[in-house]
Amino acid sequence: MNRADQVLAEYQEGKNLLSLKKTLIDTITEVIYAYRSFLLARRGVDINRLSFDRSKELLNKIRILIEEGRRAKMEITQAETDVAKQELNFLISQNVLDTNRLNLLKLLDIDQHTLIEPTESIEVEPVQLDTAILLQLVFKNHIQYQQSLLANKEAQLNILLAKNDRLWQLDLEAGYNITDSGTYDIETLEESNVGAGDYFVEMNLTIPFGDDTAQRELLNTEIEYRKSKIALQELKENIAIDVQGTHRNILMKWKQVELSRKVRELSQKQLDISPIG
Repeated sequence: MNRADQVLAEYQEGKNLLSLKKTLIDTITEVIYAYRSFLLARRGVDINRLSFDRSKELLNKIRILIEEGRRAKMEITQAETDVAKQELNFLISQNVLDTNRLNLLKLLDIDQHTLIEPTESIEVEPVQLDTAILLQLVFKNHIQYQQSLLANKEAQLNILLAKNDRLWQLDLEAGYNITDSGTYDIETLEESNVGAGDYFVEMNLTIPFGDDTAQRELLNTEIEYRKSKIALQELKENIAIDVQGTHRNILMKWKQVELSRKVRELSQKQLDISPIG
């Protein structure tokens, strides 16, 4: 009980540190996502530029084929439409790139006129994920879960304090009283204590009687503890569900990456061998 205030202060300090850690994690994560979005937008511009250039090249070749009589004149309308669509996509991708660039500069607190180019490439490698290990890592590093643990411990300590307030209190007091202030010697200018004093020892017993404030406080702390315990259990279950869902999502995303690579390779082969005329 004597260390209760110190322990509560330690719990509060722990929660403050977790809040600071959460702020840092959120900021770093936001910057990483902003950079990745900027990188993807940069690649989107490159892809749309190539598509736009290729559509213009295809349009010129169709015009030549039409002049040679090898294509119908109506085909140029579709080619011109494709060029217009590709140009529009190219302009939109440039706007998205500039928006993502400004968002990244804002997070980094850099002048908005700064020109930056992404240099890091995104490399995706397969990883072995074990749900049990993932749960251990999450419960160890999940800020909200750690804060809930501290809140639960704090609620437990508050119950002990409330129970302690309902106990009888026995205080021991001791002291010494001086009954005469003494006199001064004129020649030596020194004070002499000629008066008498007395010692006293008291024991005070305080018994809570007729006041149900302490009982109500105990009930309130017990309710708060039960609520924190239920909230902690619900949070733990929700985290476990989220981890399992994220695990499945990662596996699915990895399969999509592998299929996308295969589609890209096949499309590149088809593009290399496909004739224009």
